[in-house]
Amino acid sequence: MNEFAKNPDFKVTKTPGSVWQYLQFNLHDPILAKKEVRHAIAYAIDREKISRDAMRGFAVPSDTMFGQGHWARAEGLPSYPFDPKKANQLLDQAGYKNGPQGRFALKFKTSNDAEALLRVQMMQQMLQQVGINASIEQSEFGTFIEAIGKGNFQMYSLSRNGIQDPDFLYVILFSKNTRPRDRTAVSTQTRGSMSCSSAAARRSIARNASRSTTRCRNICRKTCRSSRSTTRSTRR
Repeated sequence: MNEFAKNPDFKVTKTPGSVWQYLQFNLHDPILAKKEVRHAIAYAIDREKISRDAMRGFAVPSDTMFGQGHWARAEGLPSYPFDPKKANQLLDQAGYKNGPQGRFALKFKTSNDAEALLRVQMMQQMLQQVGINASIEQSEFGTFIEAIGKGNFQMYSLSRNGIQDPDFLYVILFSKNTRPRDRTAVSTQTRGSMSCSSAAARRSIARNASRSTTRCRNICRKTCRSSRSTTRSTRR
């Protein structure tokens, strides 16, 4: 894209995209069930760095699933900026003291997509800085989807296309619509970041969606919004 931007024969136009990347937690896991841990993971991840390096600058952090300019987007939502010191404090409060072997270990599932793997590897390094040892489990996409569909995960990262109607969030986020029922927890992120939710948060999402104000007040939402770039030739 930079090559086109530097070429006077082309004009590059950037517009906010709708694809969002997210990190999902299994809230039935004894470690991830603690909100302090989920908050700590949120603070430990540098979304700006992921957006800049992994996404080559074509992404921005976001605290909502809706892109800039979306009619249902809300501003001024609670945010979780990169703050390793805060992450360490929360992990200490959760009872996980740091030591030579770290605080605890987590398994981080992802597919064999190269871009997705790069983001997960960057998050793995960031989590290690606060004492969380995340081991990456990579598999073919079909195998990956089957595993997470059965609830066989601690956390994983995926992406989802944007939506125009907030009511659809009831379909994808309401607890009774997730499978297997009462086993996994839904959470969100977007291009290059992360978030999480609890059962109460999902109920809140469902209520907000029905009022078309779905501003997901999850306890730990961190998201990055992609930017869509287009190029077109210009006459000289």
